[in-house]
Amino acid sequence: MIDDIQILIIPDVHGRRFWLEAIEAQLPNPNVQIVFLGDYVDPYPYEKISEQQALEGLKDIIAFKKAYPDRIHLLLGNHDLSYLDISLICTRHSWALEKQIKRILEEEADCFEMAWEAVVAGKRYLFSHAGVSRGWIEWNDFTFGNAAISADLLNNMYKGNDPRLYDLFMYALADVSPARGGGSKYGSMIWADAREMMDPKAQLPGIIQIFGHTQQVYDPVVLPGRAFCLDCRRPFYIDSEGTVGEVVQY
Repeated sequence: MIDDIQILIIPDVHGRRFWLEAIEAQLPNPNVQIVFLGDYVDPYPYEKISEQQALEGLKDIIAFKKAYPDRIHLLLGNHDLSYLDISLICTRHSWALEKQIKRILEEEADCFEMAWEAVVAGKRYLFSHAGVSRGWIEWNDFTFGNAAISADLLNNMYKGNDPRLYDLFMYALADVSPARGGGSKYGSMIWADAREMMDPKAQLPGIIQIFGHTQQVYDPVVLPGRAFCLDCRRPFYIDSEGTVGEVVQY
């Protein structure tokens, strides 16, 4: 057990339960922040997890968030936003449970964010589902302008009171690059493939990005000091020195 965990990171869930043991182990420590990187539903058929099981898992995760609202941060992924905006619909979308999932996400909207950030050991970490590439920001300059990118900015665009800005932001979120079969030059912060984010030119200055979305066979994809794709079906952590590591579970 790592005794100096500052942030517990739960990558793409898709109905899996690997997060539960890790969270229960860290909840007694009030200093540990916990961030989910999104994609709670739409399980992979080969993993033998039913759509209903994934829905129940989403409910459990929301219950934890409500019990520890200041310590647990739930980010939205493409498979979550798929139920909130038809223009963002993606594979494995549950047509059978669509209304239930949409209702839950709408009723519990206050539980979710687009991004979260923290500073550990003097290093600034930005968490999002698929990573925020500089190319995507510049490609959508009519949306972002010259604004400094931060979790607050991204969350305000999604949840703010400006309908026009919200529409522009949602339009930008639909960007899918050829790396994922789309026609946009860059993928959005819910769609960017890890290959896009690993290009040093894609990085945001002064920010270490933590994201999921691109499932790996086993090991995470790492650009040291700049970006980590952790979609590996298991939890990770950031310790007091700012080191990103894997949580070993037994």
